[in-house]
Amino acid sequence: MAQINTAEEATEVARSFVKKHRIIAIPLKAVREDDVWHVELDVGPLSVAVARVEVDARTGRVMKYEMPSFPPF
Repeated sequence: MAQINTAEEATEVARSFVKKHRIIAIPLKAVREDDVWHVELDVGPLSVAVARVEVDARTGRVMKYEMPSFPPF
């Protein structure tokens, strides 16, 4: 993996990761704190449901993520 220098790069890494688990992944925001990008994506099919992904700015690897759970239909 490569170093992540921009919010766009961090968002793309997070979006690619989330798309493995959800069909929808609309970028909301990406903020860098030290060597970690904190990315939020809307993964809700009918209303906003926020997935949070932490991306290591030095390596481009997903360090941690949090997906909202949806009630069964």
